[in-house]
Amino acid sequence: MRENVTNGKADNHEGIDFYRPVENPDKTKPLWGENQWPTIPGFREKYEIWIEKMKNLGMLVMEAMALGLGMSSDEWEDLKGKVDDSFWVMRVIGYPPLPNDYDGFSCGAHKDYGCLTFLYTDPTPGALQVFLQEKGLLVETSDEGPVPEEGVEEGSWINADPVPGCIVCNIGEMWEIWTNGLYKSTLHRVVHRGTNYRIPFFFEPNFDALVKPLPAALRIIDGHPECKRKHLTGEKTYEPVVYGEFLMNKVGNNFDTDGGKYN
Repeated sequence: MRENVTNGKADNHEGIDFYRPVENPDKTKPLWGENQWPTIPGFREKYEIWIEKMKNLGMLVMEAMALGLGMSSDEWEDLKGKVDDSFWVMRVIGYPPLPNDYDGFSCGAHKDYGCLTFLYTDPTPGALQVFLQEKGLLVETSDEGPVPEEGVEEGSWINADPVPGCIVCNIGEMWEIWTNGLYKSTLHRVVHRGTNYRIPFFFEPNFDALVKPLPAALRIIDGHPECKRKHLTGEKTYEPVVYGEFLMNKVGNNFDTDGGKYN
């Protein structure tokens, strides 16, 4: 509880994190260890079934998004080759009721690092909140993470309430790079007043995948007057990243390697 910190404030939740298993685990290398499964009968078996379902869902949504960008079959095959050994992450998160006077959130405002997030949610309304940016205004970021926490001047927070039988899908920072900003990574936070658990599954690129703007996205930008105008007036072209290096940098900034609390 409260050892995970976002934007300098302790998050009011607890969790278990699982990562994609690796060959030749090495405990001296970050992210290259083994999962520690609880010894609850049936726990691991049920979650491994869920992991396979989410991996299949990830490939389906990836292909749908590729079609939406007008990618050729060869372009899709190239993109598929960057996620066909997804370095996935799954969290089991417990949220006690957030006190009214708590200096922080159940989970503070942040963007997800990777590709797609699939959230198996609980029925608590008003818990997941998404930042709706006002047209023409920017959400600033810093080394400590995105701001604002409240978004008074820049936009507003809206509830992403659960829909029975549905998974919440969120876009991560890798899709923002792939589309050179056409698809924005979603700034979100959690204000949980219930006592339930949620299971986010992060469908990520391969650990060694080079992520850079896709030709299909650049064609859309070049062919759309408004998009082209923004880029001609100074909007950046996103720099390529190797996903594993990007993830290691993020994790390195979130954990205190000296054995203290999370940074």
